[in-house]
Amino acid sequence: MTAPRSLGIKLMKIKEIKALLKKLGTFIRRLFCVPKCASCGKRLPVFIDADSLNHGIPCFCKPCLSSFCREKTAMCHNCGRIASECVCIPRGCNLMQETVPSLFFYHPDTNGVTSKVIFTLKHKKHADLYEFITEELSEKILILLKESDISPSSCIFTHIPRSHENLKRNGFDQSLRLSRLICKKLGGAAALSLISRGGGKEQKKLSNRQRKENANKSFFINPSIYKVRGAKSGKNPIGGKTVVLIDDVMTSGASASRCLKLLRSAGASTVLFVSVARCEVKKIKRKMCARTVTD
Repeated sequence: MTAPRSLGIKLMKIKEIKALLKKLGTFIRRLFCVPKCASCGKRLPVFIDADSLNHGIPCFCKPCLSSFCREKTAMCHNCGRIASECVCIPRGCNLMQETVPSLFFYHPDTNGVTSKVIFTLKHKKHADLYEFITEELSEKILILLKESDISPSSCIFTHIPRSHENLKRNGFDQSLRLSRLICKKLGGAAALSLISRGGGKEQKKLSNRQRKENANKSFFINPSIYKVRGAKSGKNPIGGKTVVLIDDVMTSGASASRCLKLLRSAGASTVLFVSVARCEVKKIKRKMCARTVTD
């Protein structure tokens, strides 16, 4: 009995040391890199009270944090639920899941904190914001996996790739970065680039119908995953496994539907889609709305 107990104590000490090293690294980084608010760009103090911000990650000033918390609790005008519990799926979107866990609703035409957060996420490598989003989104994913009775350690995390134009313009893929951070946070099996993107146009410039047609032409399974992980053993790297698909914003769901179909055809047993934000569904039948509210 003493050996397992001593082993458990050693593991706890190792975790504590890792947590302290992470805090030390963050402190050193903040000494040399001036921390700024992810929304308004205001300079933040290096020494800050961890209790005043969620998870102790200082990426917002106090006014922006209060606005973010308020916007995060906004309810859908159709089903009357917050973004993480909204059951309104866009027409023609086949995700095979009741809800799409998200942190907030995205309104690109407004000048709110959440809109600025998405802009920063897409165009700037804001380390504190990525850590903040990782913490927030990991909680939603854990709830989703627990409801499906799936262990995070058995999941493969992947993302919907960014267009080549945006990659050239910004130099990084925000969804790829998030999938790797979340996989590391939850202790997933692996974070792989399972989907490739070739040709096509930017989805935001197209209508819903054009988005679906463009997604069908643009996305396909990345053949390199079979060479890297399945060539020697001859096994499918995602065969019979659960894949968590991550994206920054879900608008019409065309890209997510296409990628889900590809992953299922490649052998994944379950595909769960998660997004940082989602646009509200503008039109929905009243009967469906009434049924979801009474559930």
